[in-house]
Formats: sequence, C-alpha cells, structure tokens
Amino acid sequence: MPDAAIRRFFRLTFKLMSYRAPHIPVPLQGGVLAGVTVVNPGGGRAECRTLVISGDRIVRLEQAHPAGGSLYAGMYVLPGLIDMHVHVGPPMRDLMGLLFLAHGVTTIRETGDADGTTFDARRRINAGQAAGPRILAGGPVLDGDPPFLPTSWRVRDASEARMAVAELAALGVDFVKVHHTLSAEALASIRAAAAEHRLKVVGHIPMSVAFADAHIWDVQHLDGLVPYPGPGETVLDVQRKWRDLSPAAIDAYVRVSAQQGLVHTPTLVCGERLVQAADPTPPVIPAARYMPRYVRDIAWDVKRSMPVLRRFTPETLAVMRQGLARGKEVVRQLQLYGVRLHTGTDTAGMPFVVPGASLHEELGHFVDAGLTAEQAWIAATSAPAESLGVPGLGRVAAGMLADLAIFRADPTRDIAALSTLEAVVAQGRLYTRAALYDALERHRRAFESPLYERLSMALTELGMRQMARQGGLRIE
Repeated sequence: MPDAAIRRFFRLTFKLMSYRAPHIPVPLQGGVLAGVTVVNPGGGRAECRTLVISGDRIVRLEQAHPAGGSLYAGMYVLPGLIDMHVHVGPPMRDLMGLLFLAHGVTTIRETGDADGTTFDARRRINAGQAAGPRILAGGPVLDGDPPFLPTSWRVRDASEARMAVAELAALGVDFVKVHHTLSAEALASIRAAAAEHRLKVVGHIPMSVAFADAHIWDVQHLDGLVPYPGPGETVLDVQRKWRDLSPAAIDAYVRVSAQQGLVHTPTLVCGERLVQAADPTPPVIPAARYMPRYVRDIAWDVKRSMPVLRRFTPETLAVMRQGLARGKEVVRQLQLYGVRLHTGTDTAGMPFVVPGASLHEELGHFVDAGLTAEQAWIAATSAPAESLGVPGLGRVAAGMLADLAIFRADPTRDIAALSTLEAVVAQGRLYTRAALYDALERHRRAFESPLYERLSMALTELGMRQMARQGGLRIE
C-alpha cells in the first residue's frame, strides 16, 4: 500500500527525533548456569540443575554436581516474559529494547509499525548488532476510512483488504493487526486473505460488527464487551458502561470466546493508567525516569487529548476504578472458562506505560483478578508462546530457545518476587541487571541534552497537533 502523506510526515519526524544512542556491547551467545532451580510455569520445577547454552539454544539440562556452583547458584531460572501488545516508539527503539530486557521481557509482539522500521530492528537484534527482545511483527495496522491512527493503512473494501494482506505477507509479518473503523466487508476479506497466507488476525472489534460476528482470533483490551463511545459521549460515559456491566453480558461474552476458540490480551494495566491519568496527582513510576522528556511531558499529557480528564471530579475516579474492577472480573471468568489469556501492555500506546515495568504490573493485575501467580506466569510465557507458534519458545528444557529470566526468589510462588530479577538471557546472550541499568543510564544522559530536549519536544508537539487535525486526538 502506498504511504499516505501523514505516514510520510511521521516517518520524517521520527528520523529528526533520533538521537545518537550510546554503543552498547552485545554479549556473545552461549554459557553455563550451574546450581539453579528451573521453573516451568504449569510444568513443574527441578532443583540443582545445570543449563548449558550454545548459540540461541539450551543444549543440555542436567543434574548439577553437588560441589558445583556459579554466580547464579541457588537462583530460579524461568522462561523469559512475553509482552503480546507493544508499540515501539521509533526514535527510542534501542532504549525500549533495553527496558524490556531489564524487566525480563525477552519476546514482544509489536502490534503496529508506525514508520516501517520494525523489520530492520528485528534483523539487527537477531544478528547480535543490538540488544533487545525477540520481535514478532505485524507491520502497519489495517483500518477503515478514516483510520483511528494516522500511521495505519486505510482499507476501504474487500479488494483493498486483499491487497493489503498480500503486501503485509510479502513484508514478512507474523500476524495481521486490525483496528476499529474497518467495515464489515473489509474485515471479512482481511480474515479470508490472512487465512490464505497462514496468518492470524489480532486486534480490535470494529464498530461495524458485533463481537460474535467479528471472529478476530486474539481480541485486545476486552474489546467488543462495551460499545465504543457514541456522538457526544465522554470517557466517563464509557466507564459507566463498564461499571454497570451485568453478569449476563459478561457470561455471554465469555461463552462466545470459548465457543469460537478466541484468545484474549486484556491489557488491564491500560485501565489502571487511565484511572491514574484522571487523578490530579500523576502516578510516580520509578522506571519512567528512563523515558525521554517529550514522552513524559507531552505524549503522556492525556488531559490535553482527553478534555474530560481535565474536568476531574471524585465521581470520575470512583467510576473508573469500578470499571477496572469489572474488567478484572471478565478476566477471571475467561480463566474459569478455559479461554487462553495473554499478558500485554499497549506499551508506548498509553500514558505512563513503561516498557517492561508495565508487564510486571500486568502480572499483578492478573493475580488481583483471581489467577494464581503461576497462572499469571503461564499467561506471560507458555500460553503466548503456543499462540505465536515459534518452535522452542516459552519453556526451559534441552533443545528449547535460550530466552530466560533469572530471579533470586521464585515469582511463581509470590508475584512480588519479580523485583528480584538478577539477569536475563535473550537469544542465548546473557545480560546482567547491572549491565542493563548502566546502559539505560548512558541512554538517559544522551537524550537529556538541552538541544535534544528542545528539538524533540517541539517535534512531538507538532506531531500531536497533526494527529488532532487527522481526528486521532482531541486537543483543546
């Protein structure tokens, strides 16, 4: 599909906003972890084991010698975390890659390419030229006319839908992402074309179809349960609909999901962040210090793009918290019905959602919803690995991919142990916590230069206003 003028505008803007990232050495592949406890969520544990890694694989997993040991002896080795809903800010790809690794996230599913750089980033990481997680890419989002996001591809009918899917397949995408202004005709054609190319459809439930008729395999954000805002409705109106969801409506939604074999990526952390954005006091998120100022002060200033949040009242916050609680009830019911759940965050697509750190919060929300810590870990490892279809992903065993997270305490017993992450292995390359945070500090110093801050903030302001003119944001 030819790039629309607005997409070309953002491609140029992102290039201008790039900064000279510091050189971060990428470790060689291979190594030995001796005297560790191997934990496979939902698949048991094995104490005092030695893992031998060669290339990007675990080549041996055996009983450790009683006298043996290593720097990580006594620690817990788990499959690396998987974030199934990510948008990477192109000017800070390397920075976000480090943040993911620093929180044990070794695989991401990038659900929307804003400027065409996803595939080169994946190549660089796979080649050991950059530090970052494994990337599953969907390419540009497919949407209707007008698209919700200006960087999406506009698909108006069945013919354009078939062409768009063919072009995505030629790019080498791993799935197709759809958004909510698609027509019923275009969505049906996208599904059919995707099936021909052996690609699954991920995304939002378009406004043109009912949830039961959409047949979108991986539903994002619990879409289709609450209608999109109608003319004149506000965010608060929508949150009231969440608050007032009936048990019958939830049951029907869950039953359709189970009957059609759908999976869900709820992104509960987005709801929490929207609640916090409505609060006059911004949330304190320690990891946010590693995000550039143009993100923290402009892109995350949702009170500018959502005027209702400027008219904050105690009722607003109360209703939004009640709405979030209902979302967690839906997740609990999906789990009880045996519907597969994925962890995802909408990183960089929502305010205050920090790469990596937000996935830890999502695991906590799953536990709050009624899952055990181990069930939450399944939703962050083996369940998405099976959905992604990457051979060897999501389990610690001989012959499997060496994508691992190493903890001082077992986070499948207590989710709070996520804070004890000591090191991560991504595609067979071991990164210590200390090395990752040193690299993050070097990035922070690079993008905090006065010249870069002034330029990047001015360009972000321009981009926000351009999006407002396209209808994607409302700025007063």
